[in-house]
Amino acid sequence: MTAQLRRVLLRPPGGSDGWERCGWRGEPDPVAIAHEHESLCATLERAGAEVVLAEPTEGNPDAIYVFDPVLVADGGAILLNPGKECRRGEPASLAPDLERAGVPVAGSLNGDAHAEGGDLIRLDEDTLMAGRGYRTNSDGIWALERMLPGVEMLVFDLPHWRGPDEVMHLLSLLSPLAPDLVVAYPPLLPTRLAQLLEERDIEIVPVPDEEFETMGANVLALAPRVALAGARGRRGRDLRRHGAEQGRRRPNLPHAAAPPSRLSTSSTASSGDSARGTPSTAWPGSRITTGRPRRSAKPISASVPQLPPTAITASPEATTARLRA
Repeated sequence: MTAQLRRVLLRPPGGSDGWERCGWRGEPDPVAIAHEHESLCATLERAGAEVVLAEPTEGNPDAIYVFDPVLVADGGAILLNPGKECRRGEPASLAPDLERAGVPVAGSLNGDAHAEGGDLIRLDEDTLMAGRGYRTNSDGIWALERMLPGVEMLVFDLPHWRGPDEVMHLLSLLSPLAPDLVVAYPPLLPTRLAQLLEERDIEIVPVPDEEFETMGANVLALAPRVALAGARGRRGRDLRRHGAEQGRRRPNLPHAAAPPSRLSTSSTASSGDSARGTPSTAWPGSRITTGRPRRSAKPISASVPQLPPTAITASPEATTARLRA
């Protein structure tokens, strides 16, 4: 999840229809959203990632948050089953884009088994953390565990916070920056998760109270300790103090040969989603975001950075899905 970002899949916005049904706090500005999307694409390209776009989706503004509908594993993409009702059709609509990107669909969640990418964080090659809450339930977690033999699933109950109508993903609380470094909001971390980070000697860059509401814990790792985020004030200083490089320039890292394609998805934000985008999980070295086919048709690896809050006020991590290409 913190390996160098090489290829990314994004979904361009398809309009503002459906914003009330999806629980947005206000109607988004289509012009401003389109501008943010183009800025995000340009930012990722400047960071050295190849950008691939999926087809836009009409009538569901949440569909730009491609990190949530799918999880990328070694064998391909697992289509998830969002807990948020208006997003239930997103995994199936994303499948053709994944296939075009060279990422086969390896499985899917159905029925009452719900999971969203924003509640899944890859801690290391053998460990996947899952947040159980209003968007991801026990049936979804157990189904994923059966699909991922050899991967240990660590489950943490998420806080109620403001209830089911406002998003609270695991990635709302924590974003990995390197194998030994995370950005997190400690006051809401599940106790066992805080203990686990300490046991594994993983340092925390704490998000100040005043930055939590503006997605302060939602940071995209472009490479180990290279972060793309709207880091301002105290959090920005803390990132630099921990040796994390900030900004939108290309990471100064050697270009490694691309491994076989893998994918992981992003999570959503509504009422709370549109106000606070949520990050998500991907296998190390792979990331993807969705949008209409654009700069490349090759297999991709993707992830999304955090943009300044404007029209959609959502994090970059949420609008991307990660692939390993």
